[in-house]
Formats: sequence, C-alpha cells, structure tokens
Amino acid sequence: MAIKTQTTQLFIINPGQTPAVLEVGEVTDIKGIDAPISAVESTTLASDHRTYTPGIAEPATATFSVLFDPKDTAQATLHALRNAGTPLHWAVGFSDGAASPALVTDGDTFDNTAIARSFIYFDGFMTTFDFGAEINDVVSSSVGVQLTNRPSLVVSA
Repeated sequence: MAIKTQTTQLFIINPGQTPAVLEVGEVTDIKGIDAPISAVESTTLASDHRTYTPGIAEPATATFSVLFDPKDTAQATLHALRNAGTPLHWAVGFSDGAASPALVTDGDTFDNTAIARSFIYFDGFMTTFDFGAEINDVVSSSVGVQLTNRPSLVVSA
C-alpha cells in the first residue's frame, strides 16, 4: 500500500562541535534522490545483438524546494552550509511515522536501528540555492544536492 506525502520531512545533521538533527522547514517537494546504475557494454564480435552488464552507481543531483522565510534559522543555516561547500548527512522521513531521526552515540551520523519511521538516508553537498519570486506568489528557493553515495532506504520497525 502506498503512503501519503503529507507529513514527509527533510532533515540534515548540522555539523559542528555539537552535531544536531535539523529539520528543513517549509519543504514543498523533493525529487531525484537516486544513484542510477550505469550500463557497461559487453557485446562480443560473435553476438548478433548488444549485451550489457551492470556498471557502477552514478549518484544523481537531488532537488528540493522550500517556501523561503528569511527568519527561518534552518534555511539560513542551510544557505551558509551551501556557501561553505559543506558535505551533509540527509534524511527524508516518510508519513508512516512522526519521529525525527536520531544520532548515533558519537553524534555525527544518523542511527538507523530500531526506528519508528521509514527514512531514506543519503550524503551530499548543496550545489545550488536559488531564489525565485513571481507576481501573486510567495518567494521560493530551489536547492540542488549532489549525492556522494547511494541512498539507503530503512523501513520502520
């Protein structure tokens, strides 16, 4: 059975002396969290058709949009982390639960054991953080994240 998008949340680990989970506020969409497997041609001269074998994963660029709020400290933190080129740990929490992701004991990665909500975890750095404004609309931002590894799906317990 499919799950609804309502109550889906996006989180990062805000690095620093005391890493902490930070929810990205006002998210309106999240797309492209993937690492497609490339195809390596394995055709021989004796073949009458091309053949392929799986190659390496090629982490994609994910995007998410937010309704921009200059007073939202999470959005300001994200913008500063993008300007610094800081790689981040990301988590998308789905609507089959409401818990925020926890940190492991050392505090710098997500703890994906005994969770009460399904998550997609991935690592990446922000490549873009643009702003847009149109007549009769709200200010929005689109953020691009270059994944640096394969995303992992952890299903709630």
